[in-house]
Amino acid sequence: MSVWRFTIALLIAVALQTSFFPRFDALRTKPDCLLILAAHLGLAGQPFGAAVGGVAAGFMRDLAGSGKFGLGAFMFCVMALFLNRFCSHLSTSWLPIRAGIVFCAAGIFGFVEIITVRTDQSDISLLFLIGCAIFQAVCTSLLSFAVLPILNRFKVQGQRYDF
Repeated sequence: MSVWRFTIALLIAVALQTSFFPRFDALRTKPDCLLILAAHLGLAGQPFGAAVGGVAAGFMRDLAGSGKFGLGAFMFCVMALFLNRFCSHLSTSWLPIRAGIVFCAAGIFGFVEIITVRTDQSDISLLFLIGCAIFQAVCTSLLSFAVLPILNRFKVQGQRYDF
């Protein structure tokens, strides 16, 4: 993926994340387009492109005001590199496998968010927070069924993404 295509996809994901999805905020959670973009770059890109794309997507998530600053950039970079290194041998062209990987990544990121961000709110039950993380993972993986085929169209046949 060229830098320009990635920038356009990142800006569209940020616009959706900050303007469209807050209207459908259920259980204090919403689907995470930037997580889908970082997971897609991790699955379909080279290591350097996955790391840069993960940091950029996480940094934009942090700038949008989701959680502690810097945590998203670090977690998205680690997730993209992990997916690039350990999941590249999977048949990632099949959409349910990719959506399952996005579900696992969203679930892990949701639980890390519970531990770091929402623990200072002592009036909220732990089971409610766990339910919110699972709900966010389900919403994000369902959204990935619509977004991942669009992102696959950016790929040039026979080439892997890289910056």
